[in-house]
Amino acid sequence: MARLPSLLFVALALAPAAALSTTLVARDVEGLTARSDAVAVVRVTATRTRWADRRHLVTVAECELVQALKGDPGSTLRVVTPGGELDGVGQRVPGAAELRPGDEVVVFLQRVKGDVFEVTGWSQGVFTVERTGPEPTVRPMPVDAALVRERALAPPPATLRALSQRVAKGGAR
Repeated sequence: MARLPSLLFVALALAPAAALSTTLVARDVEGLTARSDAVAVVRVTATRTRWADRRHLVTVAECELVQALKGDPGSTLRVVTPGGELDGVGQRVPGAAELRPGDEVVVFLQRVKGDVFEVTGWSQGVFTVERTGPEPTVRPMPVDAALVRERALAPPPATLRALSQRVAKGGAR
């Protein structure tokens, strides 16, 4: 009978993760950097949503480069993320990054073609830049997906300078 409460505890502990429909491998800055073609500080200038096919929406964020941290993403680039809203139809994809006009973010990028990129690690690959103090700070975008950890992860950096230094190391741990 003592086994029943422990099984109930395990079931309740796993319930939130099971309710999420997206599962991602957890990545830290080093893991994201190693898997990215480019890492950049960008300013989102506009977004537009379109149908990727008959069932799936994607949002294309038009971005201008503020600073390249790895690779050459170009001075303007487009970042495609799953989901969006168009003609009264909305699709939200758990775990997907959401970029909005006016956002300044550090984004880890995988090149699709030319100036078109996808976000490495989905929302894990976006850090919001805040320029309210003497030094710019960064804050990871919240991840609303189940995360599977393959190894211990380094904590996220607090400043843009610290993040830049970790990216410059090229993903080495």
